[in-house]
Amino acid sequence: MNLEWNGINQIDSGELYELYQEIQKGEGKKEVVLLDVREEHEYVTGHIPGAYLLPVSQFQARFLKELSPDKEYVVICQSGQRSLMVCMFLKEQGFEHCINFTPGMSGWHGPIERGFPSSRNQKKND
Repeated sequence: MNLEWNGINQIDSGELYELYQEIQKGEGKKEVVLLDVREEHEYVTGHIPGAYLLPVSQFQARFLKELSPDKEYVVICQSGQRSLMVCMFLKEQGFEHCINFTPGMSGWHGPIERGFPSSRNQKKND
């Protein structure tokens, strides 16, 4: 993860897949959260299993209640543009550990889950 753009670390599909596998095995950093900022209708068509949904349209109203500056976030959208904007916003708000998934879901070749997680009300990231 050597690529940085506008002061935001970038992660590619291969790197995210490795991180995803570590998380699934319980070997990854415990404080890493896959944060999907697409809208609900996009999320239900296919998302990375375990990704936390916080749509861009609701982001400013919800992020302080649902996110912690102590955690590391890999931010995901469809193409990497909205996630970059969210990373820049979070950095301005004092969240120092934010990584943009550069290609977005259009470049994800790993497992996909459709619909909402079994628990429709996702737990807070704490």
